[in-house]
Order: sequence, then C-alpha cells, then structure tokens
Amino acid sequence: MKGRKRKITMAVLLLLLAINLTSCALITLIKKNDATPGNSPFMQKISFNPYSVGICLEDVNTDHAKYVADIDEFYIHFDSCVAKKHRSIFVRSSSQDNFSSLDCLDKYGLKGCYRTIYSTNSGSYFAIYELEYYPGDSIVYAYLNNDRSLLSQKELEIYRFAVDFVNNRLDSKMSDYDKEIIIHDYICETLGYQKEADNDADKYNITGAYCLTTGFANCQGYTDAFYMLTNMAGIRCQKVSGEAQGTAHTWNVVNIDGRWSYVDVTFDDTAFDSDEVIFYAYCNVPEEYLEKSHIFSEDQILFPTTGYEDFYYKRKGNAVFNKEDFRQIVYLPISEGATRVEAFILIKEIQPLLDTLKDLNKSMQLSYFEINECTLLDITVQ
Repeated sequence: MKGRKRKITMAVLLLLLAINLTSCALITLIKKNDATPGNSPFMQKISFNPYSVGICLEDVNTDHAKYVADIDEFYIHFDSCVAKKHRSIFVRSSSQDNFSSLDCLDKYGLKGCYRTIYSTNSGSYFAIYELEYYPGDSIVYAYLNNDRSLLSQKELEIYRFAVDFVNNRLDSKMSDYDKEIIIHDYICETLGYQKEADNDADKYNITGAYCLTTGFANCQGYTDAFYMLTNMAGIRCQKVSGEAQGTAHTWNVVNIDGRWSYVDVTFDDTAFDSDEVIFYAYCNVPEEYLEKSHIFSEDQILFPTTGYEDFYYKRKGNAVFNKEDFRQIVYLPISEGATRVEAFILIKEIQPLLDTLKDLNKSMQLSYFEINECTLLDITVQ
C-alpha cells in the first residue's frame, strides 16, 4: 500500500513539473543566460521596480511590462520614464522592431544604456533597458523635487556640495545672467581639462559633475557641472551633443531672460594655455556663431536663438560687429586718452579697422587672439 501511494505521489509531482516546464519554456533569452541554483526560473516572480538595476526577465512578473504597439509608443513611454529618472524600463511588443536601438537614444544624453531582449514561443518580445544618468541629472532631479532617496552616497556628497555653492556663492537678488557668469567662471577656475581617463575611477569622475571635487574633467564633466549648477540656481539649461574639432563633444544651451543661447564652458576654459585666463568666446552665442566650429548631432533638439544680446562681450560693451562699433569702442576711447582698450571683433578681416588707428599718431602695442573667425584684441597705448 505504501509503495502504491509513493508511485501516485511521484506521478503527481512529475505532472506538476511537466506543467511548470511547459509554461516556463515559453520565455527564452535571445542571448542565453546560464541558470544558477540560486536563480531558479521556478521562483515566484517579484514586482518590477523601475528604480532598481540588474533586472532579469526570469525574476520579474511579465505582466508588469508596458505594452508598446509601435516605436512611437515606445518613445512616449521612454520619455516618461526618463523624466522620472527610472533606472530600468520594462516593455513588451509583438515585434522587436518596436524597441529602440541604443544608438537612437543618444538624444537623451544618458551616461550609459544597456538593453536585453527576450523572445517567446508565442511571438511576443520583451526588452529591459537599464539606464545610467550623469550625476548632474540625478542631482538636479533630486533638488527640484526635494527627493534625495534615489541618490547614491557619492551623489549625495556632490548634492551637498552643490547646495552649499548655490546658497553661499549666489544671491537670489542677482540676475540670471550674473549667476550664470559666476557659475561659468567658477567651473573654469576649478577644473583642468583631461581628455582621457587614467583608470576606471578617473573615467567615472571626469565625465560628470563629480569633477568639481576632483578638479579634472573632459567636456562631459564641464557640461554636466554647468547643467547642474545653473538648474539648481533657477536657470533653465540643457545639454547639447555633437562634434567639434573632429571629435565627439558636448556643451550647453541656457535660457537668460527668456532667450536661448549656447555655452561651451570647455572651450572657454581651454582656449588659452594659462590656467589663470578665462575666455568668453563661447559664452551665450547664437546658433549661427556656434556652427562655425561645432556640428550638432542629427537627432539633437535645436533651441531657437535670437542673436547676441546675452553674449558676454556684448554685455560687457566691447563686441565689435561693424565699422561703427569699432569707432565707438576702440578708436574714440584711444583718441580721448584711454591707455588700454579691449575688444572682441566679430569681423573676419580686421586689418582695415586697424589701419584707421594710424590717424591717431599714437604709439600702441597690439596683441590679439584669433578664434572662430573672430579676434580678441587688446591695445595698450604707450
């Protein structure tokens, strides 16, 4: 009797196992993962958590995957998830063509993005995207939403650093332009340019706002730091990607008093060899100026720029756009006794302008620096 009962029990167990194998075999990884004893596919599925990382389809409830009918719906969902700083995005569809490839996600300015696609015997596809944000992105989100729960320990350190800077270096009574220049100059004074990382830790630091505590950054670090501090100061700012000098490059676009203009803090800090000199040739310039030296990514969202109203040298009062500007900013001050004049000349051929100074019959020492078809001119009258 005991032997018969044992046979019946074994038959039931085998039947249950067969049912389990039938249901679980529906899902297979396109890139096969080896199962481990501690990660059995028969474990109870957990709820999908968009703020966790390292998610695998075998571990989560597939009912939680967002269905996207086409690529447009995918991007709508992706936009929403990125806005909430989700670290994982879980989607399903009838075709894997409805999932964006990684190279099409460059426009989001992510620090990293990883994708795993799963197929099923029933013709469905699942995809899990794992996102890595630049620290400036995460910190701005935490600051504006008063929620630091998603920040790592290292991000919390930069968060406190940035809050201290905004509270103690900036004044709420300052104009957005004045705040921007303080931030621009602080980054230039604090950072040294480092194109390549020497090790893994260095690579992690120079490509994001962590650079403000280490002192070295590539263009991504400059861009992320500027983005972080300006947004925390109440200034609308975004990141821009493309190319410059034949290599991949990033910079910013900023809104001052309702007007958009481009800022390349990296170029402003590295134009001169001297660490003590800050350049402003790329501080609040319109698109047509920037396009002389920069190429926007094809999928980059372009912001409408309206001119040079917020350009640093225009605000300072020494930007020369034509002959009359040169007369007012350079010629007349020297004729009236000025011993030193500085001007940023946005005219490609400046020799005809300089020739007019001969009429003054004064001994002058001229030094100039050419960049982006413009000239920073410094005249000392002896």
